[in-house]
Amino acid sequence: MYQNRLDHSTNKDLIIQLKQKVIHYKSEVARYKNVVNDYEKIIAKKETPVSKPKEMLIESTAHFNYSVLLPDLDEEELLVFGNFIIRNTGTETLHHPLICIRVRPISYVRFGGKIKIRETKKDALYSTSEEWRFVHENWKSIVKDNGEYWLQPNHCEQLNPGETLNFSNFDIRIDRGITKENARIEGFAYFEELSTGIKSLNSISFSV
Repeated sequence: MYQNRLDHSTNKDLIIQLKQKVIHYKSEVARYKNVVNDYEKIIAKKETPVSKPKEMLIESTAHFNYSVLLPDLDEEELLVFGNFIIRNTGTETLHHPLICIRVRPISYVRFGGKIKIRETKKDALYSTSEEWRFVHENWKSIVKDNGEYWLQPNHCEQLNPGETLNFSNFDIRIDRGITKENARIEGFAYFEELSTGIKSLNSISFSV
């Protein structure tokens, strides 16, 4: 009988020890699971590519879109009608646009369009959505000396990325047969951020 009691006590102690070991190993498993989760998070962060900061691009393009009205043999003028189009192709807003239209030869090529010379009461009441003005007060002298028409828009102070600015429906009159020089019209666009200017992708040129 004593031996039976001893065996029963020994079995009970063994069960208690085994239960304690099970509790210990379960806690160890839980701890290592947390460690594994922490390592997996670190690995995921290391493997995630770092996004590069957005590159700032300050740039623009300009070009002429035009058509020609061919004169009859007895007519003395060749007429050109078109638009000068500026586009912000960069990522940043461009401010205070200006354009320069340069004509050659000066005496035989005349440029015109929606250009306000002076303010009137009628202008204050009826303004168009697109309107340009000369940059310089002595614009006539500049045209006469350099063949340059410097213009700025009344309706636009800035050009956002992807937007366009048009000098629409200009007209060019070129005298025929007076000079042997080729007629040439070039365009340039300027902004506060692009003070050195950009040259038009194309020009208008004729042998008259």
